[in-house]
Amino acid sequence: MAGADAVYCGIEKFNARNRAANISLSDLPGIVQLAHENRCKVYLTLNILIFESELPDLFRLLNRVNNFPVDGLIVQDLGLLYLLMNYFPNIPVHASTQLTTHNSGQIQFLKSFSVNRVNLSRELSLDEIKELSQTAIKEKIETEVFVHGSFCISFSGLCYMSVVLNGNSGNRGRCSQPCRDPYKTQPVGGNYPLHLKDNSAFLLIQELADLGVNSFKIEGRIKKYDYVYTVVRAWRKQLDRLMSGAPLSTDQTDLYQVFNRDFSDAYLRGQIDDSLFAGQPRDNSIASGQEGLYTYKQALTQELQSQLKGMKVAKEPIALKVSGRPGHALEIQVKTNRHDFVVRSSANLATEGKEVLSYKLLKRKFAPLEDTAYHISSFELDEKMDSVFLPLSELTRLRHNIFRRINEGQAYRAPVNIEIQDPDSGKSKEQLSKPLFSLVDREEHIDPVAVQGHEQYYLLPDGLSDRYEQMVKVFSAHPKLIPWFPAILIGEDYNASLRFLEEIRPSLLITNNTGIAHAANAQGIDWIAGPEMNISNSFSLLALSENYGCVGAYLSEELNQDQIKRIKKPDPFKLYYRIYRSQKLMTTRQCLFHENAECTQKFFDASCLNSCEKMTTLKNSNGTSFVVRKRIGRYPAVYHSSKYFDHKIIANLPDTFSGYTLDVSE
Repeated sequence: MAGADAVYCGIEKFNARNRAANISLSDLPGIVQLAHENRCKVYLTLNILIFESELPDLFRLLNRVNNFPVDGLIVQDLGLLYLLMNYFPNIPVHASTQLTTHNSGQIQFLKSFSVNRVNLSRELSLDEIKELSQTAIKEKIETEVFVHGSFCISFSGLCYMSVVLNGNSGNRGRCSQPCRDPYKTQPVGGNYPLHLKDNSAFLLIQELADLGVNSFKIEGRIKKYDYVYTVVRAWRKQLDRLMSGAPLSTDQTDLYQVFNRDFSDAYLRGQIDDSLFAGQPRDNSIASGQEGLYTYKQALTQELQSQLKGMKVAKEPIALKVSGRPGHALEIQVKTNRHDFVVRSSANLATEGKEVLSYKLLKRKFAPLEDTAYHISSFELDEKMDSVFLPLSELTRLRHNIFRRINEGQAYRAPVNIEIQDPDSGKSKEQLSKPLFSLVDREEHIDPVAVQGHEQYYLLPDGLSDRYEQMVKVFSAHPKLIPWFPAILIGEDYNASLRFLEEIRPSLLITNNTGIAHAANAQGIDWIAGPEMNISNSFSLLALSENYGCVGAYLSEELNQDQIKRIKKPDPFKLYYRIYRSQKLMTTRQCLFHENAECTQKFFDASCLNSCEKMTTLKNSNGTSFVVRKRIGRYPAVYHSSKYFDHKIIANLPDTFSGYTLDVSE
């Protein structure tokens, strides 16, 4: 009603707002039909990591959704991308912002999995979006940008704070938002040092359109109806002005009428400064705490109730009347509020056959029509029908015919049988002693003996372009050293990574960035998926090994030992585990020292990335301590104060991993 061209929504499972009042799967067909009648598309969110134990439920869900005319699925999990491409190619696929897409190689990677649209990272500037849009246009893939709603302080998909603190994973739709909590900081810091303002690109709509962005996305889930309606309507009016050539509005009063933490478009403008921080958790709406808020909501409620009359998502009744006699076709009259037609069998009814067309048989054969926007309200059999026979395949054909005509012309798609192999069949059992690798990030920590045995990795900087020559010298001096690529490589730092691969030509690399995976595969370089690729099921491993020449992987570190034990790896393929590491809770593009410690630099820019070295501490209300650290060449990050060390997994899962890593890079 507010003017959205599409809505995205979640069902009971597999979506990134599990704490929301999500819709039921049985309601989905009616919702899709209502939306389509109002020229609106529906995208279903399956945008979390999928665990191995959930795969049977996922298969059942995909087989049902495959027969609903949804307009696309929004996906984070690499295994789900693989399943959709290979088993459900009719369903359009959108890459979630949880995939942290910020370089051209990642767009090419997602294109190879038949992704139709990519939701770009929310931390990018207009210039960076322009480069990605140009790549997307060449690859014939659409781009989408979040233009209004909450900002996460961490890069999406790379925040582990909630899962480490209380087991509620943001990658599983259960984030408890500890970044919004108060903290005890240094004397110069504020009480809410991780609390950002909301995102709003309202004043940059022309610039985004000029870049070739295909879709503007507004956060609406777990928001109240007054928020959704008000914000969408304001954006609709602004977009209509843009499309008609009318002067654009600079009045954001409507946006401030509903809940907000104040607004910022600093990321888009490339001005990453302390103005992004909200400073306090209160509602910043102009009517907050005033009688005006109640008056506004009351008027809006009356307006919406008036418009909602006649709109419904409940299933519509469908009446079936079956008739026929021997020697003639079986006829089924179909009636709904919008349909009235007859379907006929291609074979005539007979007086003998395998199974008589009883009421019970016919009702069972046509029951799958309930998996549409309709429910069978009446099912009648002509009283003259008695002891007649028809091949069951004819009944199936008739049902498919009815299904297509009432389901927006979409043909029925038979259930896909996807095999899950025995996880024990893929365990390594190749050796009793497993190699121990070390991950370092300083040249003085390189062990020449370890390098000769292919046992040492080197973590490349996020800001590789500025330190390119230095890194080339390090790897030229130590040709057996194995590069470990970080998760975030934006703009020139990604381009520098491509040059690095061409110049160094490593025999093996580890990457947490799918853009590097794309480049490694194109150059024929063996590669291992890093832990920040968040691999959590067998089909993710299959996706990378079959499609991208991946030879091994570190599984998501959100998995427990029982979940790891269930995973089946391809053959040949190797799994690895970091038994010792710093517990990085989040990675951010924002300077964390504006609110936590002294910082004379007003903006976070390339000079900050490549020259700043700072550290401070935070403590939450429970007394848990955190380390805020910015290292030269790296993005700011928040760490748990304690290191992670799990040597017991070696004995507990002796046949799972091919090697173990001591990560001393942080």
